[in-house]
Amino acid sequence: MERYRCVNGKRCKRRGGIKSITAALLALVLLPLSACGASSLPEAADAEKEDTSSTARQGTDLPDTPQDPGASGSDTPQRVYVQPEMSGEISISVYESAEWLETAVLLFAKKYPDMEVRIQSFYQGTDMLITEGGSVTMNPRPAGQTREDYIAQLNTQLLSGNAADIVITSIGLPIGRYIQMGVFEDLSFYLESAEEISDDAYYWNIFDACRTKSGALYQLPLSAMAIPLLRFEKELMEHTGLGPAPGTAALTWREALDLGKAMYQASTLPNTFLDDAGTIVGNLFTKAAVAAVDYDTGKITLDRESLLRLLAVYEELEDYRTVPEGFDFYSNEYHQPYTRSYQSDVEAALGVLSGQGVCLQWKHDDGNVYLSPYYALDFGITAQSRNQGPAWEFLRFLLSEEVQTLPSFPYAGVNRKGLQARVEGYLATAGLSEKAEEVLAMVDGWVSQITAYRSEDSELIQLTESLTKAFKEGELTAQETIDTLASRLEQYMNE
Repeated sequence: MERYRCVNGKRCKRRGGIKSITAALLALVLLPLSACGASSLPEAADAEKEDTSSTARQGTDLPDTPQDPGASGSDTPQRVYVQPEMSGEISISVYESAEWLETAVLLFAKKYPDMEVRIQSFYQGTDMLITEGGSVTMNPRPAGQTREDYIAQLNTQLLSGNAADIVITSIGLPIGRYIQMGVFEDLSFYLESAEEISDDAYYWNIFDACRTKSGALYQLPLSAMAIPLLRFEKELMEHTGLGPAPGTAALTWREALDLGKAMYQASTLPNTFLDDAGTIVGNLFTKAAVAAVDYDTGKITLDRESLLRLLAVYEELEDYRTVPEGFDFYSNEYHQPYTRSYQSDVEAALGVLSGQGVCLQWKHDDGNVYLSPYYALDFGITAQSRNQGPAWEFLRFLLSEEVQTLPSFPYAGVNRKGLQARVEGYLATAGLSEKAEEVLAMVDGWVSQITAYRSEDSELIQLTESLTKAFKEGELTAQETIDTLASRLEQYMNE
């Protein structure tokens, strides 16, 4: 058995015992759960990690729950991790299964033949592609098989104490509510105790971005994708002589907007549009609304002046052309100073190297570069699980080079070898292996800038997007939009 002592982030071997679940924590799980929304991560105790990185570890704005008194501090008993007996069964709940996960389960079974990992996959159908008018779309998921249906079922399972040991949290769960209610375990202690998960081998800034303010880690990130990025068009930069200054690593939305407006005004090229600026403002409005919810106190704290300034940008953009409805992108030349790039970060790096443009990270007004919740792969361990030790060992295995370098692994992993394998595999397929070193360095630079992560409740996203739409269409004034948002958020917290 492996035994590690974890004190203030320093790891050394020592004999000791394993954590047990307290009755108080079990009682928390029985508190009422909301049946709407969701997006989450994994477990452990609050063992503080010594910050040796050059990037400040900002963490999230998620609430904190009482921490294990033995997790940190020199005046408390030292908590020691002991690998549990690896036999029996654990379960993992996902919306739909995937090749990489099924492969990982088989590999784990070879390593621990007495352990069985059971995948609980909600969606059992087969996606059908529809070809219409030259475009291919996916057939909508049938009623009863949507993500919303999965979230509703998951809420019921968590409420009744029948949830799986491990749950995918990057699905739109109300993670703030769940953490405050003690639904998920803090995984800090487990992560800190794993000697192989070192700063040199992993992107620890991604782990730290997902922590709460006290350092707790309730959702364990497996991926580290730098999406979306701000892409400035190379042709328009050369035409206008304007663009991001050499060496710029990230821009705020305001800096990007001011630069984009200057490029737009200087352009004489046909069909120059300033399109994505408004979309970005809408995204920022949504994030500000989500951040206004304080799950600890149950209060809503809206920065009304900041929100009004964001909405004022739409009026500011009225003099700038946006892409008209029905515009034929295939037959007409067009230009945009900058857009949000939703290509994979590897594709984006290739585009930069081939001269298509310049890609930068998008820095928020709080100074953070956020990990996108839409390209995250996160898991949490439920507090009611009676198999938390084996569940952690499976998550630990999912972080390993063996899993994160699988060709079927969907994103760039938090394991640095995983990102390298993704880059090399993609470029080998494209016949561009000679560019692997340059692409890897560029993507590594983008991923290394990430300092924060905000899980977003799908219900809050839908609320703010509907209000933004009503404002843009003239149905609400700016003040009415903010007042309605405040009222709806209060209602949301009191449900």
